Amino acid sequence: MRSRAGLVSLVVVGLAFAGCGGTNKAASTAARRFSPPPPPPGPPAKSVTYSVKLGSNANGPRTRARARSVHPSGFALVSIKGASNELCWNFSQIKNVIPAPTEAAIEGQLSVGFISAPIEGEGYTPSGCLEKPLTLLRLIEASPHKLYVNIQSRTHPERGLRGRL
Repeated sequence: MRSRAGLVSLVVVGLAFAGCGGTNKAASTAARRFSPPPPPPGPPAKSVTYSVKLGSNANGPRTRARARSVHPSGFALVSIKGASNELCWNFSQIKNVIPAPTEAAIEGQLSVGFISAPIEGEGYTPSGCLEKPLTLLRLIEASPHKLYVNIQSRTHPERGLRGRL
């Protein structure tokens, strides 16, 4: 009898351990599904367009060699489309950026810290639109005078373009 009771208790303990950690796969998959966070409270971003004159972003003293060199220049139209939470851009008359631009961003120091929002999709493109977080669009809208459009090459960022929104 004792051996039978010991065997039964051993089987019960084994079954209890076998059941631990088992999960219903459908329930755990459903719990891990991504759902986007709700939009921040408050009004949607406003639709606005900024016209930006771009110039050399080279810093430092003006040397004779730099005085004779050709300076990069161009224009940018940056738009926020509030209804669709998109940041759109159109770069035109880009001149003397050597090597060719590979990246563009809106950058600057705000009260929340330094922001850098890329404004290109797969590498540099002269025009387009990308969906951006509502919080970022509101930050741009609140302090455009503190932000810059930067267009540059990864290999020579000092030879790029920069202009204040």
